[in-house]
Amino acid sequence: MSIFKAFYQATKTNAPLRENTKSLYVEADDDIIAREYLETRSELFETIVALNDVEVAYEQANNPDFAVINTSGKDVKVKVTAKVPAAFAKESE
Repeated sequence: MSIFKAFYQATKTNAPLRENTKSLYVEADDDIIAREYLETRSELFETIVALNDVEVAYEQANNPDFAVINTSGKDVKVKVTAKVPAAFAKESE
């Protein structure tokens, strides 16, 4: 299974605005299954990208709302084995 990051607008009826773009994370066997699942939702999906282990680790470390859903719609616990390179780690305040 792979994790995909999907960028979307909250509704399909309004014109897309960059400032309103949100993201969610989906676990699926491939991008086709991820897209098919996302098409069943009410949001307007713009872009879907596959994440590698380092990118998943970065998203998990830097996004307090990080959660992954699988194509059945259930939340998934993600075990990250990769480490975020120091150059991309969130700076402590």
